[in-house]
Amino acid sequence: MLRLAGFLQLAISLLARLFARNQSWTLADLAAGSSASLLSLAAEHVSVAAAFEVSYRHLDPNGQRMFRLLGLHPGTTTDGYAASALAGTSLTEAAGQLDGLHGEGLLIDTGHRRYGMHDLLRRYARDCSAAGPAKESRRALKRLMDYYQYAAARAGARLARQTQPGPVPAAPEGLAAAPGSG
Repeated sequence: MLRLAGFLQLAISLLARLFARNQSWTLADLAAGSSASLLSLAAEHVSVAAAFEVSYRHLDPNGQRMFRLLGLHPGTTTDGYAASALAGTSLTEAAGQLDGLHGEGLLIDTGHRRYGMHDLLRRYARDCSAAGPAKESRRALKRLMDYYQYAAARAGARLARQTQPGPVPAAPEGLAAAPGSG
């Protein structure tokens, strides 16, 4: 099994999680499922890609879709809001899917409710996304960019409110008004 995972900790971890979740499996069952994937992958990436593919195949359809869409994200980390925009789902649903992918070892925790992907997994997610419908990818990226524009506009408006001077108080009685106030 270690050889199948290319002796890479990430791939070993993914296969181990899958094996732990399927208690009726033997190591031979896991190896057979992974070996079937090996036949269709390029020789230099066989072991790692096979581990990724086995983990990906065992996600539910919504988890697979979120994983693919995260491959489109231009940054290195994401949160529920960006994932919600990518998937066109509610924040609650997106956060649940991110938690599920994290639980499967496909995402890493980078901060409070923020997640990232190992570079190899991100590349695999991009490849999975590229193999899917281009129209879905374009729509997902448009939703993400719309969300980021909206978030930036809200942040800008909030900053503008905080930096604008408030109303000038009246001069205390007996003092001359400041120049330009009259």
